[in-house]
This record gives sequence, structure tokens and C-alpha cells, in this order.
Amino acid sequence: RVMRRGRRAGFALAPPAAVSLKLSGLAVTEDHYLVVGVVEPASLLIFDLHTGGEPRQLVWPGSIPFAPLDMAAMPGGGVAILDGENFCYWVLDRKFNVLGPKDKDTPLAAPRTDDFQPIDGSPIHGSERSAFPAPISLLNSPLQFTEPIAIEALPDGTVLILDYNPSL
Repeated sequence: RVMRRGRRAGFALAPPAAVSLKLSGLAVTEDHYLVVGVVEPASLLIFDLHTGGEPRQLVWPGSIPFAPLDMAAMPGGGVAILDGENFCYWVLDRKFNVLGPKDKDTPLAAPRTDDFQPIDGSPIHGSERSAFPAPISLLNSPLQFTEPIAIEALPDGTVLILDYNPSL
């Protein structure tokens, strides 16, 4: 307690801040994580169901379109995320690293050379190109998707995607 002008003043908990998130899709992984899609800001909330505590938020780069719709736990502890708005899906491994097709990364920043360099002729130091893995596109599929609405993971690591076609 704190004394203020001869009176005792107490500390009290502040009321919780109102947080409004639009959530879309969820899955529980083999490693006991609850993964929840957040539409704005484009991200994931990752809850550790085994140890508890606050969720971790994995935010997508602003230049990468991401609109989670549905999720499925992948064999081995990862998660597959369907993005029906952008006709693609994402795969995350058991440590929530985003996986994607080889050589299809999206550059986020150009490589830079460090300001200070060795004068003895050693290799030049600098940062490599910053990149983010690309999603797996449904547009390159031989199937014609109208409105993908659900994703399910299979034991061999492949996925099934349910498409809704109102004209059928």
C-alpha cells in the first residue's frame, strides 16, 4: 500500500483491455498446441495446452496475403492452413516454421552489405536476402477450385481440400 497525504491508497488491478479479434480456423496439433487463425492482423495464435500461459502470436509479413479459413493437424506435429480467399494453403512444421515449395520464397528485403568490412581481403560481410516461404497454390492444380472451404491432413503428409461449388 502507498501513503498519499496521510491516507492509505491501495493498488487495484486495471480492468482488462477490450480486444476484438476476428478468428477463423483452429486445430490441435499432436504436440498439444492449439493453433487459431486471426484474420486481422493476419496471424496465428499458438496456445501451449500442456504448460499453459499466454499464447504466442505468429504474425505474417504485411506484404504476404494470408487469410486463414480452416486448419488441420499434420502428422508429426505440424499444421496445414487453408487460405480460401487466396486459393492456397500453408504448411507449418512442429516448431511452427512455415514450409513452402523450394525456390519459391517471397523476398521481403534486398540483401545488404555491412557498413564495416575486413581490410585483410576476407569475404565481404552482409545480410542475406530476407525471404518468406511461398504458399502452396491451388491455382496450379489440375483441379478447378471454385470456393475451397475445408482442409484435412492425411497420414502420408498430403492434404485433401473440400471445394464448394454452388452451381452443382
